Amino acid sequence: MDGKQEIESKIKETSDLVEKAKLQILLAHQTQYTDPEFSINLSKEAWKAAKIISDPDLELKSLISICASYSSSDFYREFEKWIDLLEERGKELNQKYALGRASLFRYAFENHFGKQVEAVNCLHQALEYFEADNNIQGKTTCYISLGNIKFNQGNYDKAYEYYQTGLKLYPDDNNEISFTLRQNIATVLFMQHEYNKAWVAYQDLLDIIPENDYGTRALILINLGNLSSIIKEIPAAIQYYDEVIKLTLHTPSDKIHVKATCAKADILIEMGKPKEAHKILKAIKNDVENTKNQYLIEKLYSTIIKYYKAENALHYAAGFQTDLSDMKLKISGFLEKNNNPEELHQLITDIDALLLVEENQR
Repeated sequence: MDGKQEIESKIKETSDLVEKAKLQILLAHQTQYTDPEFSINLSKEAWKAAKIISDPDLELKSLISICASYSSSDFYREFEKWIDLLEERGKELNQKYALGRASLFRYAFENHFGKQVEAVNCLHQALEYFEADNNIQGKTTCYISLGNIKFNQGNYDKAYEYYQTGLKLYPDDNNEISFTLRQNIATVLFMQHEYNKAWVAYQDLLDIIPENDYGTRALILINLGNLSSIIKEIPAAIQYYDEVIKLTLHTPSDKIHVKATCAKADILIEMGKPKEAHKILKAIKNDVENTKNQYLIEKLYSTIIKYYKAENALHYAAGFQTDLSDMKLKISGFLEKNNNPEELHQLITDIDALLLVEENQR
């Protein structure tokens, strides 16, 4: 019995609403990245229980869990409603930690929609709440977010500085925040081309991450795979990607699962094994398309196009013309409601070029 099944079994066995809710929050946290929808529903069950037994602290923790689960999902409009509720209850109960978390979640919400000024303002507001009661965890999370902003701006030195500042607050603790900081530091080293240092940092993390923390393990493993691929340690890269795929096999439309599958397919194509690549891409195609997630579909389609480009006899590839025409139709649908269509236009251009090759061969 794995960790997830063990917690699920305990949830079924206990009749104590407080204990059940705490277990649901724990499991929601563990499945936040691998199965956000499941995580959201679990958190909502805990919230309902907290309201029934009139436990304000448990209610706030449940709301925080709900917001955390939404932040890992694609249901961002729903996310805002729960942030509002967390903020409202935090004010009513005069709990600074809840208000700080609400500001952090609002930062994530604004940042998701590209509202950088509003996002940064939310971070500063969160820091004020956390400073008011010396909430070390909250302050550290703010440093992580500030580091992330600098990281996304390409200012890796400043990002490293923020992450190190946060780590000083959690120097020896093997907890989620410490993992995140150390993982981010490893990623900064990766971006600065300090590959040996980055590999050691990732590997050290992998050695101490609990086996049942599937989301974090998958994230570290895919980073190790990417790093191994860059330094041309191809067998190691494939092994890491296979581990990610195995960890996330129960959710084949999960972002990390798709990334690992496409990364492995890219390697197989480069190795002159396009048919092996097509086999694993085909296995996730329906699931990815059913998500209607533009990012995942773009990722998958761009790799499928690489496969077709690598295939020597294009007109012999089963369903080649129909497949690409269908892909073009779906991408065109995204174009109608997209403000940054460059990558979508490139995919359509690549598809048209392949269809032209197929037409000429016929």
